[in-house]
Amino acid sequence: MHELSIAYDVIEQVEAAAIRHGFKKVNQIHLLVGEWSGVDVEALQFCFPEATRKTCLKDAHLLITCKGLTIQCLDCFELTPISREQALACAKCGSVNTKIIEGKELRIVDLDVD
Repeated sequence: MHELSIAYDVIEQVEAAAIRHGFKKVNQIHLLVGEWSGVDVEALQFCFPEATRKTCLKDAHLLITCKGLTIQCLDCFELTPISREQALACAKCGSVNTKIIEGKELRIVDLDVD
């Protein structure tokens, strides 16, 4: 389960921020997780409490916002939201000459701290 290593990476980043900014406790952490990031959100939520047990994130509420996939056509520059079942093709011209603009993110959006 690589979600446990993701949880530890998040903890490391937050603890470094705690040292830099002088906070002792995190009440809530908000993560943005892209649909195509490869993160199993349920597994991350499951392992998070145990991973944070001896850290400044102990008992912190984990808020996760999932971000859908958006592609941009490199031929006509149209932005197209894509579901997992769809091909990565432009909705306007049908081209598959596209790049992913959103949907692979995994980042800390916000912290509520004491």
